[in-house]
Amino acid sequence: MHNTWRKYEEEVYEECCRIYGNENVERNISKLGVSSQVLRQIDVLVHTKEGDIAFDAKYYSKHVDVKTIESMIGMYGDLGVEKFVVVTNNGYSKAALRRAHLGDENVEADVLSMVELHHMQGYGAMLYAGRNGVLLSPPFGWVVDNQISVHPGMLAVLYRRGVSFEEAMKKEREFAYLVLWDKDDEIHTIQGLAEYHRDVSMEVDVEGKWEILEETPYTITKFRHSKAVNEHIGYKEFENFILSVVVFCEEEKWNRDKTKLQYILRCAKPIHVRQYKDK
Repeated sequence: MHNTWRKYEEEVYEECCRIYGNENVERNISKLGVSSQVLRQIDVLVHTKEGDIAFDAKYYSKHVDVKTIESMIGMYGDLGVEKFVVVTNNGYSKAALRRAHLGDENVEADVLSMVELHHMQGYGAMLYAGRNGVLLSPPFGWVVDNQISVHPGMLAVLYRRGVSFEEAMKKEREFAYLVLWDKDDEIHTIQGLAEYHRDVSMEVDVEGKWEILEETPYTITKFRHSKAVNEHIGYKEFENFILSVVVFCEEEKWNRDKTKLQYILRCAKPIHVRQYKDK
């Protein structure tokens, strides 16, 4: 059993090396807890531009449950690690996944099977409309889905991994969608597009309130609907188009979702699409 567990931890380490590069991955790291003042072990620690991610290999005879996730959230919170992933050999409960994604504002958690870890690089997407497009990486714990369209011009939706889009929209009331706006004579700046969105929102909900939350290095606005969940829009300007990402969520979820919106805007990369016609 001991050798099997060690082998499984080695497999997790090798997968992380494949995804992130050997030079960015360490294993069996000891770190002192901030509150406990006790040395704790991190199976695998990955260094990324967006911060460190800890990977915890769990070789269990049963699936990972809520108690395991709660224990890990407490441990990594004590270690000052803001993101961690539990990698399980034997699956996990829906409750465990939900607890990981929604459990703590200060610690972002996820739980994956080995198969899901193997396909981790495939969670991103290349999205385009006409000649303009973006390379998009979903935030931690979310997926990007370009097979659903509920709004004109919408290229993709983003929502929590482990639920359907319908559940994210109607039950959890927490999702995002993405639109590319080509610059033209009428709208060619973030300010112009934000004011256009403000005017449209006010026509729909005259009792709503609009405000600017951030203006640098990107713009984020908020519309407080009088009878619906709040709408937050992030804007990032490129040479020929403006990327807008609309996040719907309840007020108590905004602090967590704000970091996800900031991540999307920060990491989105522009692409130019060339279309060739058959002769």
